[in-house]
Amino acid sequence: MSRLPVDTVGGRSSTLHLGVEGGDRPPVILRDAQVLPALRAIVEDGLLHYLDQARQNLTEPLGARGRRHQRVDAAARAAIDLHTWRALAPLGDAEAAELAAGLIELAADT
Repeated sequence: MSRLPVDTVGGRSSTLHLGVEGGDRPPVILRDAQVLPALRAIVEDGLLHYLDQARQNLTEPLGARGRRHQRVDAAARAAIDLHTWRALAPLGDAEAAELAAGLIELAADT
């Protein structure tokens, strides 16, 4: 069982659902934000800010410093990446979250 709070962000229960199941393309809003400056600003201030906060909430409790911090941060970025969640989708939300949290814990323990 994971030691990380994979079901909370900012102290409250949170579910990240961005329409990533199936297909090989990123969600339309992320694709469109790359070419529409007005949408890019909205996505950066909203979704990307949320994902960055989620990454911080997953990594800060570990108190990693130096090279260990770099490993933990990289693992957290992979764990919240939309492509990672698409790949883990067949496992179901709970098992995917536990596997993603395990990646972060492995990075912290090595």
